[in-house]
Amino acid sequence: MRLLLPLLSSLLASSVLAQNQTCTYDVRESTIRSIHNALSTRLTTCRCVVQAFITRIETYNPAINAIIALNPQALSIADSMDSEMAGGNMTGALFCIPILLKDNYDTADMKTTGGSLALADSQPAADAPVVTAFKQAGGIILGKVNLHELALEGLSVSSLGGQTRNPYDLSRTPGGSSGGTGAAIAASFAVFGTGTDTVNSLRNPASANSLVSIRPTRGLISRAGVIPVSYTQDTLGPIARNLDDLAVALNVMASVGYDANDNTTALIPDSSAGVDYTTAFSGSNSLQGVRLGLVEAFFNRTPSEETTPVNNVMDDVISTLEEAGATIVPITAPQYNSSAISSSFDTQRFEY
Repeated sequence: MRLLLPLLSSLLASSVLAQNQTCTYDVRESTIRSIHNALSTRLTTCRCVVQAFITRIETYNPAINAIIALNPQALSIADSMDSEMAGGNMTGALFCIPILLKDNYDTADMKTTGGSLALADSQPAADAPVVTAFKQAGGIILGKVNLHELALEGLSVSSLGGQTRNPYDLSRTPGGSSGGTGAAIAASFAVFGTGTDTVNSLRNPASANSLVSIRPTRGLISRAGVIPVSYTQDTLGPIARNLDDLAVALNVMASVGYDANDNTTALIPDSSAGVDYTTAFSGSNSLQGVRLGLVEAFFNRTPSEETTPVNNVMDDVISTLEEAGATIVPITAPQYNSSAISSSFDTQRFEY
């Protein structure tokens, strides 16, 4: 929190001095669509949207401890977007959408620390390609969030940022390693955020914070400009509160396309290039004909206060999927044993 106080004071002071306006827009649970509707109908301004998120961070981050740093240019960027709107220009899939980055994504205007005191003064010379894509789509990088140090574990505690807490229960962790993103988005500190996934670091925080995420196919999104853990396993992705925002964010991240600085991007087939993931929600909600594998060995079916509630929720979800037409295919092959896989195929030990 020591890192945030001077910056928050500066941002809020500039808000008052630069523009004498009353901002009442409620950003809780805001979506890309709801913010764009509010802007286009003049219910609010871009500055008010950004200011409202900053106010939430100032109010609730002391307890949650998700934010490592805020972008000191966020409000001035919002002002420039208000000027664009005044001129009739409101273009870009992410126009005026505040985004939080896991602090292993390079940013030319903010330090990139990996949550490590050893990298506290590490200043990249250029944005990661994905960050550039966000900006080109109109997104506003609001700041950087905590992570499990260098993205190596799943508790989201770091020597620089400390322990991030789950906003639904401050006695619990938000998962990890992208737990700062999960906690921040669950607390409505931004519309969506980014993470990385070497083992389970996108889906774990999404699960722990009642959010949605996806582990994209390796190579779909360039990993250049992101602190690496494992060449074989690393991938990037968004974490959001709903599938629509997740799909828009995924579109923008994947728009980088082939990147010579990440040769896995050359392996994506042409059929997967330029896909618009938002079209998946334009048709029927039926899952008729969809086959979903259920890896039974990954479930701990031993009854306990910890496992039983989780298993009950998962069983309900499986029933819901079947009711929607999906065919659930149980996978019981002995090689799908999480303990055996971890001990025999841990590439991280050799690649980090």
